[in-house]
Amino acid sequence: MSAADHSLHPARLLDDGRKLAGFAAIVFIVSLFMPWYEKSVLPAGSKAFVTTSISAFGAFTWVEAALLLVDAAVIGLLYLRSTDRRVELPGSDGTMVAIAGGWMVFLLIVRVFDRPNVEGDGVAPTVGLQWGLLIAMAAAGAILAAGLATRAIERSAKVGGAKGDGPKGGGTPSDEAPESPEVDPSEEPTRFGPYGSSLGGRPPTAD
Repeated sequence: MSAADHSLHPARLLDDGRKLAGFAAIVFIVSLFMPWYEKSVLPAGSKAFVTTSISAFGAFTWVEAALLLVDAAVIGLLYLRSTDRRVELPGSDGTMVAIAGGWMVFLLIVRVFDRPNVEGDGVAPTVGLQWGLLIAMAAAGAILAAGLATRAIERSAKVGGAKGDGPKGGGTPSDEAPESPEVDPSEEPTRFGPYGSSLGGRPPTAD
């Protein structure tokens, strides 16, 4: 594949683990517009609750801001990798993506128990969970799983490359021709021709 093809299709430079992480990160951003919470209020003089769906942006706090920042960092890293750009990181891509996904899962679990405070027209409302938050948690879990899978692939490739290192030409020491031992001409056995002439080594001595 030529360099022009890579520029037209940058995602081809990513392996399956990184592609899964990128897809999950995009799904997470979409989930921010979905209903995360449901506010139920019983107005004064009414016998029926009034429910309202609230998205992540409708109850935006530092938790949602941190989630959005980490998710954007994952997308940015994967985009730079897809264009074959050099990025210096304290760890491998799989490690960094796994850390990001784990942090996102933790923040979402915090959001399950520490729900946002919303106003209820003078009456304390009840805040429940909606399906959008579940999709966000699934996307964050997919980012974590994709990071771990990518990390395992990177480690196996590193170990395989280390085992493949050897002498030039890909050979092993056992494949090399053994060195012939040096022979002292004085110790070479004497050979004689059919009429007593010396063929090599020391000449025959007279009795």
